[in-house]
Amino acid sequence: MIFTLATGLWLLNQAPDDSVTEATQEIQVPHKPAQALPLLASEQPLPRASSGLITVHAHPAATRAEVTLVQPADLPYPIRLEKFYRADSNGDEQLMETVEMVGNRLMARFSPVKLADGTVETALSAMGAELGRQLDTRGLHVVNFSPEDPATLPMLLASLSELSGQTIFAEPDYIVRILESPNDPRYLDGSLWGLRNTGQQGGMAGADVNAQSAWEVRSDAATVIVGIVDTGIRLTHEDLVANLWVNPNEISDGTDTDGNGFVDDIHGINAITMNGNPNDDHGHGTHCAGTVGAVGDNGIGVVGVAWNVQLMALKFMSSGGGGATSDAITCIQYGIDNGAHILSNSWGGTFFSQALYDSLKDALEAGVIIVAASGNFTSNNDITSIFPASLPLDNIVSVASTTRTDALSNFSNFGQGSVEIAAPGSDILSTGFESDSSYVIKSGTSMAAPHVAGAFGIVKRRVSGRYLVSAY
Repeated sequence: MIFTLATGLWLLNQAPDDSVTEATQEIQVPHKPAQALPLLASEQPLPRASSGLITVHAHPAATRAEVTLVQPADLPYPIRLEKFYRADSNGDEQLMETVEMVGNRLMARFSPVKLADGTVETALSAMGAELGRQLDTRGLHVVNFSPEDPATLPMLLASLSELSGQTIFAEPDYIVRILESPNDPRYLDGSLWGLRNTGQQGGMAGADVNAQSAWEVRSDAATVIVGIVDTGIRLTHEDLVANLWVNPNEISDGTDTDGNGFVDDIHGINAITMNGNPNDDHGHGTHCAGTVGAVGDNGIGVVGVAWNVQLMALKFMSSGGGGATSDAITCIQYGIDNGAHILSNSWGGTFFSQALYDSLKDALEAGVIIVAASGNFTSNNDITSIFPASLPLDNIVSVASTTRTDALSNFSNFGQGSVEIAAPGSDILSTGFESDSSYVIKSGTSMAAPHVAGAFGIVKRRVSGRYLVSAY
């Protein structure tokens, strides 16, 4: 099918693999810079790209934009890719930026009054869209629409922002990804140097989290709930099963016993499929969970920073290592509602989300600590933000990665004013998802953040009852 639009052609092509459909639209028009998104909790409509374009974003130096709609095999929703290119004097093109977002939905916060009286649903219906699932109790929803026309998403964002008295803000549902770096097979030796570094394998003695000294004071955090907001957890792993959080209000009987919208959410949720099966199909979340709280002193495998802790599995990223911001928010809200004290977030993206900010502010008000990986782009977060780590909230602890020689990992982001702490993140051994007795080595700020989340768990247990959000 070819649709002729004022701004170009929208081509729908069926890929050889029927599970993936691609659509590409090219724009041969100049781009105006999009306004910078505000990094604050304002209730103002988010700025959109200039009218006349059918991209959501704009790049000031781009000479051509390409929009592609892809249906990944591991996700139930399509992904919209906006790519911006710049041609040099010879006509050769360079890719300047790629922006990923969900292709058939966005997020918007509406007036609760207008939601209640049906005004919002009527307006959405007139736009060819429909009100989707509720993300919090203050009017935040997803909005669903058909993605075939490339102009639908930017037009909906613009139209919703103009609904005075109805829409507080509307924004794309950005895709975020795990912050893991490639493995280094030279260190496949089972050494947990991040917990106890005696100088083995060329390391620096003491370049660790000083776990041994901490354990002499306290090694368990039995009453502390740490939510692993990630790809899920292997629920049957020999070194994790005894430390899994158990929902006291749910029974595994095929029904939604506690009436929270998730069937059999015994150990957490899967926000992608909206059910109670957060089993890991990637491995990233299982690895992070093991660093936080693999069972200690059980004679097998590895040990987490907290020997005894409650690990809540909050899955929003798929086997491909990516997920939607709206699904992350669902996990965060579930954690808040179900008593999580700490949420470990080893993922991120480069675009500000007002909805994500609001959700993490809810966590702040509930006294929940947010531990977030600072990113693996060797960049200064004081200059280039990554979210959620760079959000200006007092409960967010941004974590950089260090090596066994106590140096900053060569992939790690940093920032004197935006990164609070560094922890071991290179060549970290932890639990794997391949089998119930699998252990693997991974690297990234993704691996550093769980060390901090586990340490907060021990501290929280030590000072039980005190307010810890500003303790770091």
